[in-house]
Amino acid sequence: MSAAVRIVSVILAAVVPTILTLFATTGVRAADGLPEREPGPRAVGKVYTWNSPDGLAYDFFLPKSYDVENGITLTFILHGSNGWKGWGFGMHAPGEFRPEHFVVSPNGATPRRRTASPRRSSSATTRS
Repeated sequence: MSAAVRIVSVILAAVVPTILTLFATTGVRAADGLPEREPGPRAVGKVYTWNSPDGLAYDFFLPKSYDVENGITLTFILHGSNGWKGWGFGMHAPGEFRPEHFVVSPNGATPRRRTASPRRSSSATTRS
């Protein structure tokens, strides 16, 4: 299995159970200023933030036209390792980018690693 497939699998495994729950919660604000709300029919029309059961943070946008009975297309905005979830809607305006999709922008799922320069000896180690 390629690294890209593993990363997408991790993200799907982390986000899909929360998506399927579909219950709204309180409008508490996260550290980045977004209201915290679980994905569902009461979380439409603006960007909210939530965490998967294993703690992966993500921002999401559900259009006001979302109908539980008809379902919706799911689109992920993915970026490099250890990227910040806010990048997705910073680069793609909510309601304009894929306006009829459920758009999810998760934090990067892997820790940032600093590796040795290719010019250095092969004995150089990777540091966290």
